[in-house]
Amino acid sequence: MKVIGTAGHVDHGKSTLVSVLTGMDPDRLKEEKTRQMTIDLGFAWMNLPSGETIGFVDVPGHIDFVDNMISGVGGIDAVVLVIAADEGVMPQTREHLEILDLLAINYGVIALTKCDLVTDNEWLEIVTEDIRKSVKNTFLESSPIIPISAKTKAGIPELIEAIENVISGIKNRRDISRPRLSVDRVFTIKGFGTVVTGTLMDGMLHTGDEICILPKGIISRIRGLQSLKRNVDQVFPGSRVAINIQGIDASTVERGDMITGGQASRPSKRIDAHVTVLSESLKSLKHNDQVKVHLFAASRMGRIRLLGAEEINPGSEGYIQIEFSDPIPVEIGDRIILRNPSLSLTIGGGEIMRVDVPQKYKRFDENNLKTLARIFHGTLDEKILGIADQNFIFSTKDLYARIPESPEIIRIEIERLIDSRKIIDLLSKETNFDKKAFITTENWTEFRKKMMNLLDGYHTKNPMSDGISKIELQQSLKINKDLLEILLNHALYLKLIIKKNEHLQLPNYSIQFSADQIGKIEELFKIWDQRPYKPPDEMEITEVVGKKVFNALVADGKIIRVSTDIYFRDSEIEKMTNFVIQTISKKNEITVAEFRDYFKSTRKYALAFLEYLDRSGVTLRDGDVRRLGKINKLPG
Repeated sequence: MKVIGTAGHVDHGKSTLVSVLTGMDPDRLKEEKTRQMTIDLGFAWMNLPSGETIGFVDVPGHIDFVDNMISGVGGIDAVVLVIAADEGVMPQTREHLEILDLLAINYGVIALTKCDLVTDNEWLEIVTEDIRKSVKNTFLESSPIIPISAKTKAGIPELIEAIENVISGIKNRRDISRPRLSVDRVFTIKGFGTVVTGTLMDGMLHTGDEICILPKGIISRIRGLQSLKRNVDQVFPGSRVAINIQGIDASTVERGDMITGGQASRPSKRIDAHVTVLSESLKSLKHNDQVKVHLFAASRMGRIRLLGAEEINPGSEGYIQIEFSDPIPVEIGDRIILRNPSLSLTIGGGEIMRVDVPQKYKRFDENNLKTLARIFHGTLDEKILGIADQNFIFSTKDLYARIPESPEIIRIEIERLIDSRKIIDLLSKETNFDKKAFITTENWTEFRKKMMNLLDGYHTKNPMSDGISKIELQQSLKINKDLLEILLNHALYLKLIIKKNEHLQLPNYSIQFSADQIGKIEELFKIWDQRPYKPPDEMEITEVVGKKVFNALVADGKIIRVSTDIYFRDSEIEKMTNFVIQTISKKNEITVAEFRDYFKSTRKYALAFLEYLDRSGVTLRDGDVRRLGKINKLPG
């Protein structure tokens, strides 16, 4: 469903027009009906002649309620700019038009209302010409101006036709499986509980879905859904939606909260944005200015940090960082409006480029400014690489949420970047493209160098260790555990590192012993050679070589533990395993006694080793005999 917003000066007939078009009165508050003036947002809908249903968001035109107006137009697809024929373009007409331009609303029509009050055709021509001048260089420059009268219904069919023509050129809202709804109304229905309304973005919602209410982080479920006052099981992006929330008091939700499907970014305390200051603004935007920031139905006070400039003059644009008074739910690509809180005037607005920015950085850092420019002004591949630089590891869904292109186009571009070796597929075995993880070649090269240097240094400092644990590596590299797991799996796949006893080491690494330690090991193995199948226990071994060397021999696989206190050398393990496999292959079974007698051992050692093969899957116990198991090879 497409959603149309009204805009225009107070008392120019916005609500009356919506009522005539839809047959519904959008003014719902008692005070609105008493004052005959829209104060808050109103909602209605209609069926076009084509059969398509469209929604209307009716906004207030009075200067005192511009904040409410911004709440309403943040989620619309197109606008009907309402201008009364008896007054023409007025201050709030201009401000509303400026706000719509800043929000990147690209579609609309102009309704010249109250034409029944004007009998002077020359006056209508003057008003029409003034409108054309006012909308020049805006998205409405080429839009039709439809003269109408809500009272006589003159021009209403022509307006509906114009709206239908505009709607036909608007694409359906994107679905990136990350549903969000900015709450514009909260109320309670007896017997049902808390209900919130808004326009759904970025994904579908279903009855029973788990949801998160941001910024508070409250988890709940959808008890019921309505769209256009009809109960539904699911709703699509672009729909006007009423959500009945399970087990939540209405006092815990407020206008501007964001209902998410649990996959949106966490609320941001600090963001980066590209903004334009209105050419008609009474003041420039300066470093450290305090502004009121509007985002969909939410608003926050924020302090401005200018990036690469000391001020942005009227009619100019630039990059800024905003530090909010309180965290706000936001995604890259969302549009914001900046207003002067004391003068109640719109300063400018723009597009969010980074969210949840962890810290301040140097305002005139050239690399940072180049990255921002690449993300905002660059080609599709430059935007992807710019976002990738900031995310280290990223997925297609990260890009879907940040780049206003279809998922198919983004996927094609990623494949091209992989072919040109600018980014790397970290999960090459994953067949679902949307579950893959990627990294730029530059970031991978940097990580690989750090990892290899760290391992090399670890081996030098710990010559008798079989390698570094993942926890130690994570602490040294200061990388998120889940991200590190993806990176290490890719490194293992490329055989840059190997895994041994749950530790990581370089492929060419081997445990290093000193000359004195080598002498003690040789002394131990001379004792071992005298009784290889009745080997020394741990106490005997450590008496000869010491605890550290003993642990190193175990870690290196030179001696292998088969039971609580029984160890064999790797060479004996291989001989005994081969004998067992060959014997069973000939006779279909082997007994403990046969094994004991062949190796001139004792039942204690024979039984311990055969149980070790059982655990390894090489053999399978069947009463008093062993048969071949599923793993017909030496245990790892």
